Amino acid sequence: MLVDTLHWRSLFYINLPLGVLIVWFAGRIPGGRAGTGRLPDLLGTVLLAGGLGSLALGVTQGQSWQWSDARTLALLAGGAAGTALALWRSTRHPAPVLEVSLWRSRTFAVANVASALYGAALYPWLLIGVLFLTQVWGYSELRAGLAVSPGALAAALTAVLLSRSGRFGPRTAVVAGAVLLAASGVWTLVTLPVHPHFLTFWLPAGTALGAGMGGITVGTASAAALSVDPARFAAAAGLNTTARQLGGALGVAALAAIMSAHVPSTRGDFQHVYLFCTLVTVLTALAGLGLRIATRPAPAPVRAEPVEVAP
Repeated sequence: MLVDTLHWRSLFYINLPLGVLIVWFAGRIPGGRAGTGRLPDLLGTVLLAGGLGSLALGVTQGQSWQWSDARTLALLAGGAAGTALALWRSTRHPAPVLEVSLWRSRTFAVANVASALYGAALYPWLLIGVLFLTQVWGYSELRAGLAVSPGALAAALTAVLLSRSGRFGPRTAVVAGAVLLAASGVWTLVTLPVHPHFLTFWLPAGTALGAGMGGITVGTASAAALSVDPARFAAAAGLNTTARQLGGALGVAALAAIMSAHVPSTRGDFQHVYLFCTLVTVLTALAGLGLRIATRPAPAPVRAEPVEVAP
């Protein structure tokens, strides 16, 4: 609604009132004991943000600047160096920007790899759908938003059902969700129509896409949380989310590099992005196969002893 009535930049206005509310409520959260916490590694944070930003910008502009251009090479090399230095500092700083010690757990490391790959497919997949609806099918921004809503509802419903059922482990959720996502991508690649077919194409493809996303989201988050002790649950969940977002940033950068070949974009350009997302989803499924969650044996039932009651 904001994009349709105002401008795409107006989407960021949503952050303003929500940010104010978060700050207001945060000030009312009871604090812990004074002097027990540490400030996070500011330099490491700057290095990580700058490194990943440089990598994303280098990938985004690589095709228009030429991959051999000095600017592109400087961004890619500087971004890789900054990210590597941030990771190195995280192994030595008392309050690191990333708790790399959690990666000593094989399951946690695999969950983060799967989450990063999932993000690299998820974010461009969501963006390319809206671009296709508006640029090829001629939908307005509002109509495109309504068209992708069934997929979002399917993702939320799938996530809730999987979380409550407890019948499927993280590996099953990730692999099944990725297979469903990849199948939706193959279907889209083969049958992507240039004319609007919402009921016969977009609705079923979007619903399957959303269900797959819900499964992967729950599976990767559960695997990350279950692979660490309860005291480090928050750090594990936060790092897993960060991995997905970082993968998403690079995925969107790849989308920009793919789509910059033609202006306006052709049907083939959109298919190339869908192919990229599908291939990355297959890698997500392969990573999900490596998830191993050790379940703890249930405690033996306690036998109730008879209690004598005085008359």
